[in-house]
Amino acid sequence: MLNIATTLRLSPACALFVLTLTACETTPEAQSLARKVDLDTAPLTHVVLVQLKDPSRAAELVQDCDRVLPSIEGVSAYSCGVPLVMGRTNVTSDYDVGIYVGFRTEAAYRDYVDHPRHLEMVEGWREGWKSVRMFDIVDGVPAAMPVKVAPVATDAAKPVKVDAAKPAPAAPVKPSTTGAAAPAPAASPTTPITPK
Repeated sequence: MLNIATTLRLSPACALFVLTLTACETTPEAQSLARKVDLDTAPLTHVVLVQLKDPSRAAELVQDCDRVLPSIEGVSAYSCGVPLVMGRTNVTSDYDVGIYVGFRTEAAYRDYVDHPRHLEMVEGWREGWKSVRMFDIVDGVPAAMPVKVAPVATDAAKPVKVDAAKPAPAAPVKPSTTGAAAPAPAASPTTPITPK
């Protein structure tokens, strides 16, 4: 540390401060967050897992997807392929083709869903599907989505006690028009991105 202080003409205390700051920025967590900023990923992800009636047509579907989907305006990221089988029992591979399409905005995603080339390809393959699973993912936690926080004691001297043996409180009940109590509907924190 003394060499750093001498080289940079800093006092030993200042050199220690500089080293501390540098060390904080190189934690695995800080490196991961910095790397996420550098990655060119789309904030909206559409994942489709297709199981075909005839699995031998997987390469044909991949070729059609490669030919059509990346060319649709608004697509900012794309990948299509077959399951990577590595013998990991906790990774599902019960599909024949996986498709990933990324978008920068909801408007771009909506335009993609309604795009004639996308619709034509979907209709052309619909009869060949045994099953299709779709997942839409938005990066991070949207501001409108409430974050559950552990209870905080109002008096700092009193710790908060949590009794794991007690059942969770029941859902709020609101009166119904028929006179019987009906559970309140679940709140929807965000509006999901859904095709028109």
